[in-house]
Amino acid sequence: MSLLAPLYLLAGSAIGLPILVHLIRRRPKAEMTFSSLMFLRESPPRLTKRSRLDDWPLLLMRALALILLAIAFARPFLRSAETHSAESLGRKLVLMIDTSASMRRPGIAEAASDRVAEFVDELQPGDAVSVVTFDGKPKVALAFDQAATMDPADLKSTIRQIAAETQATWVGTDLAAALTFAADEAVNESGEAAGDGDADADAGNESADEDASAALPANLVVVTDLQSGSGLTSLQSFVWPENVHVDLRPVVPRSPGNAAARPLRADPADASGLTAQTDAAGKVEKRRIRVSNSPNASRADFQIAWGDANAFPRTETNTSVQVPPGQSRVITLPAPRPGDATLILTGDGQDFDNTYYFATPTQRQLTLLYIGRERSEPREDPAFYLSQVPLDAAARRVTLEQIDADDPETWRVWRQRLTPKIGRPASGDDVPADNVAAGDVPLVVLGDAVSSDVAGTLKDYIDAGGHVLAVVGKSDSPEGWEMTLSEITAVDSVTLSEAKVRDYAMLSQIDFLDPLFAPMADPKFNDFSKLRFWSHRDLTLGDDTEVEETFAVPARFDDGKAAMLRRGVGRGKVTILLSGWQPAESQLALSTKFIPLLYGWFDPGDSAKSRDDDFTVGDVDEATGVTFDTPGIQTIRRGDVETQVAVNLAIDESRTGPLDSAELETLGVRLGRVEQAAVAARRNRQLRDIELENQQSIWRILLLAAIGLLATETLWSSRRKSSRQETN
Repeated sequence: MSLLAPLYLLAGSAIGLPILVHLIRRRPKAEMTFSSLMFLRESPPRLTKRSRLDDWPLLLMRALALILLAIAFARPFLRSAETHSAESLGRKLVLMIDTSASMRRPGIAEAASDRVAEFVDELQPGDAVSVVTFDGKPKVALAFDQAATMDPADLKSTIRQIAAETQATWVGTDLAAALTFAADEAVNESGEAAGDGDADADAGNESADEDASAALPANLVVVTDLQSGSGLTSLQSFVWPENVHVDLRPVVPRSPGNAAARPLRADPADASGLTAQTDAAGKVEKRRIRVSNSPNASRADFQIAWGDANAFPRTETNTSVQVPPGQSRVITLPAPRPGDATLILTGDGQDFDNTYYFATPTQRQLTLLYIGRERSEPREDPAFYLSQVPLDAAARRVTLEQIDADDPETWRVWRQRLTPKIGRPASGDDVPADNVAAGDVPLVVLGDAVSSDVAGTLKDYIDAGGHVLAVVGKSDSPEGWEMTLSEITAVDSVTLSEAKVRDYAMLSQIDFLDPLFAPMADPKFNDFSKLRFWSHRDLTLGDDTEVEETFAVPARFDDGKAAMLRRGVGRGKVTILLSGWQPAESQLALSTKFIPLLYGWFDPGDSAKSRDDDFTVGDVDEATGVTFDTPGIQTIRRGDVETQVAVNLAIDESRTGPLDSAELETLGVRLGRVEQAAVAARRNRQLRDIELENQQSIWRILLLAAIGLLATETLWSSRRKSSRQETN
């Protein structure tokens, strides 16, 4: 039997003191006084050699009850073979190795290897170990259960091998994500190796050991350059575990400091990332560049130059700049010439981030096609407002074409352009159409109802991936619109009716999660209360089919009727706007909402991030699924088109100044060194003893026994007293 608080047994030894005093007393208990003893012969009292005890059972019960109380306070428990085996479990350690781009600086790899070697030398038998590498995302290189199956020599050899094979990537640092991941890994680790077939037989013992192990403190040993650009954002919403401590072991490069150059980008449509200054004639002549220097830098003089895709600088463009430590300067450079693809900084001892890549995109020639009759009054012609929206961007040039489908010659030309090159074979096999027009003509705006023949061609265009926007305005013959919409949406029965509008209608129930309205979800832009519609149509389907069962409804009017409908057809889609945008119908064309809506309808994907030509290492091109692992000018294929894109380091990775560890503490992270093995072993043993004593609770049995003895002693004493009174 073991005791959790053995000093309480000293209280049990105090029970012998009154017994000892009683047994060794030599003097009578009392004296009698006489007036005179001079005539009496002195007769000393006779004392027995040892005092007598009248009631041994009563004394024993009282003494035993006190002894049981003392033992109960000492918290006894029994050790078993299973608990002795559990004592072999040592410290819980997670080695975290930074592999971000800033670890590429000269001298850091060697320093990191030395730190890992120190960690390996400190390992003791019984330590539970895991290895995590991290850059923008953490990865488990060695799990706890894998390490538990290795003997100490193999474990140390494996960790050394992992450190030797780990190379720094080009991805930025997210220290917060790594710390939270490793903390969860340490807290959830059971500390036991995976068992074999007889594991179920020992389930009870293993459960107790796992509970004890889960309560053990864990240490995260972080080997990192601890640069100020490390991301800490996600730590703000993470509750740090009380039993997890972080042991920071920073590494430093051979020379401190770092400088970086980045173009200032003001126009989001400029995919090259370069912002230009122009002269009075509008000709581009300068580019603005920001050069930053870290606070711990030892250099202040640098040179900036344009270079080719292989980062070979053009010396004639060299521009000197002086940037004191901890400051930044904005300079201007002559515009890059054709063939330039890099901005190169020289004079800095850390060259991992000295090259900025930019791609000059090849402009795509796109067409916005409007099919409808030309109105005599331009203000009431929907195509007029389309011509006022600048859809051109650095990567595209858009031409607006307006045709009347009733003109046979014009329609013959456009029919050939909109018809897919590869149709569906007669056998009916589902072979995707290769439609160049769906890429060259991202949007067809339908301003009037068309014939069945034209609607059939538009249906083929939609099936091949095209997008038709049907703007359903007032019509003397709604039957034409009903036939057109039924044909292009592949819906059997479509009915249109004029909605009753008292004064005006407004948009309500707008789905700002919809891709069309998502750019306007910010409170600064989501106010549609000033956009009024003087009239609109109500669309219903036959057979009592609800519109919502067939179409998506991104927006409704305030009377509950659908304002906009969308339906996927084949590989394309159809959008129906149930009111015109010209002033006779609504204020939409004159509203600030018209431009972002038209961009959303027209957008073939090249203004989204999936079509952008400026990426950060670690990004994924959504159009192709390609992950960019290295910086540089890279070529990807989007459909049948090869595109060059620029991939650069995360800008925060250039902030290599030291991070104050106090920032981690303010976010709740508990910092502390790893305990020595002997100290950890004593602490672990104490934790297991506490857990085992709590499970057994022998003190409860002893306390009940002491109470029972005291009750028995009380009854015994009462009976003895009664018998003596009867005798007297």
